[in-house]
Formats: sequence, C-alpha cells, structure tokens
Amino acid sequence: MKAHNTFSVNNLLTIPPLRYWHIGGLLLLLSFTSHANTFAVENFKLKERFVYKADEEDIWTVLADHGVVYGDCEDYALTLQKQVGGQLWYVKARDQQAHMILCLHNQCADNLQADIFTLDPTRFDALVRVYPKN
Repeated sequence: MKAHNTFSVNNLLTIPPLRYWHIGGLLLLLSFTSHANTFAVENFKLKERFVYKADEEDIWTVLADHGVVYGDCEDYALTLQKQVGGQLWYVKARDQQAHMILCLHNQCADNLQADIFTLDPTRFDALVRVYPKN
C-alpha cells in the first residue's frame, strides 16, 4: 500500500472547513478504501491456504477459518463472502466453463486470478447473480 492512500484524523483536521456534502463524500471514499483493502487482504490470506479440489457432487461449503482448505470455486467464493461480504456471481467464460466469483464494490475475486479484478461483463458470455439459501 502506498503512503498517500493512508489518512489519519490529524490530516483531516488540517483541511479547511468543508461543506457537509464534501465531508460525506470524503467519509464515503475512506469507507470504500477500507473495504477494498480488507477485501484484498482477506483474498490474499485465503488464497495462501486454498487448494483446488473439484466436487464429486455440487455441494457448496464455507471452508474453515484457518489451516489448509480444499474446495472449488463456489467454496472459495462463499468462504470469502463470509469474511468480507459482497455478492456472488456465476459467470460463463468464453470457453463455456461455468465459474463463481465474489464481487464487492465492483471489485472481484476468485480462486483463479492472482489479484482482485474489476468486474467487466464483456469478458463473459453469461453473468448471473447468485442468492444462496441460508
């Protein structure tokens, strides 16, 4: 993380007085930055201990909070959603493979990509929002 992305209360107090809507916009920006950083950190931590293993049956599982875990794309996305929130999406890539990703504020993660990526619907033949049963 670059130093200029970090804000402190002391820095905010040195800014000349702003109208209310400016302050609200600034707080919203800080909130989004915090969520994005948490999303990236939690994705990295899960990716470090995740090992892909295809399901024999299509069973969705939230994986353990620690240790090495085994699962597929649905398990990965559900586990990350439990940690950070966000929305599950089924996508069908150009090669016709079905795949699940997790998106939070238009930033997405899955078990295949090394880093967080921006949701780009043009990359997929199908994009379907998933509402898992509780």
